[in-house]
Amino acid sequence: METNHVTYYKPMKDPAEPVSVKDWFWTLFVLSIPIVSLLSCLFWAFGPPDVNVNTRNFCRAALIWVVLSFVLEVLLIVLTS
Repeated sequence: METNHVTYYKPMKDPAEPVSVKDWFWTLFVLSIPIVSLLSCLFWAFGPPDVNVNTRNFCRAALIWVVLSFVLEVLLIVLTS
């Protein structure tokens, strides 16, 4: 007797597809929450390959700004004390 196995899954979105306004709205909302924003940014920047390319690049750029501002602030504190 032959059995048919049907797998139900949601197909992955194309990672290169443009991000919709709704997705940007929720992305920016999540990134406005203090601790959650850092964790979300790290996840979206270096997480699974199905994360949208635009979101991944935005989060990588945001993390670069965070690191640069932290280094600049440390330098200013050291030089002014």
